[in-house]
Amino acid sequence: MLPPWLLSMLSPTFGSIYLTLKHVKNLQTLHKEFEPSYVVSSTWASHLSLEQTKKMLKRCGLKFVALNLCEHWCTPRNKTSGRLSEIEPWLELQAWKDGRAYIIIDDNVLGGELSGSWLEDRTVFCDAWVGFSAAKLMAAREILHGQCR
Repeated sequence: MLPPWLLSMLSPTFGSIYLTLKHVKNLQTLHKEFEPSYVVSSTWASHLSLEQTKKMLKRCGLKFVALNLCEHWCTPRNKTSGRLSEIEPWLELQAWKDGRAYIIIDDNVLGGELSGSWLEDRTVFCDAWVGFSAAKLMAAREILHGQCR
């Protein structure tokens, strides 16, 4: 089975995807099962270098994410771009060329424009104040298993 590309959408302060030890463990569970690479689509990726991003992820208990960022670790963006307009070009250049499975993890506030788009079926929408819960872990596994068959 090919390891999936996992596009993990995180806010500048991790405030819009609520992060607790339980939520980190849920993402670790997904990581152990699928061994994904990670890509960041966030405004803070415009302000932090790759090394600064890795340092921040490690401080948040996400060392496994920091160690598995893709070579092209963030989506292209400008001041007016939104999630959809950032993710589409990255997928065209990176994920599709390898035919890899992927999911998008985003909160239901900032990732709202993905709802109703062609990417909705591959998106796990987390409640901004609940985060990557056990139920969202199950949803992510289901999406990835469906692509890896």
